[in-house]
Amino acid sequence: PWPMLMIHGADDDRVPFGEVEKSVARLRVRGAAADLQAIEHEDHFLFFDRDEQVLAIVKDWVRRVDSGKCGGRP
Repeated sequence: PWPMLMIHGADDDRVPFGEVEKSVARLRVRGAAADLQAIEHEDHFLFFDRDEQVLAIVKDWVRRVDSGKCGGRP
């Protein structure tokens, strides 16, 4: 399966974080290599306020994908 990364604001009032956690769990049950990263104290528009943090998460995740350490796997 293709690796997937979800980055989500923990305080999102449009798409509650718990719903994203459930979606990621369903994807994993179906064999998806899905990673979820929460950004504390951020809402739905986290990329506008935390662009450097979001990009750092993406860069780190891409490195882990390249090394085979992604998708909730150790």
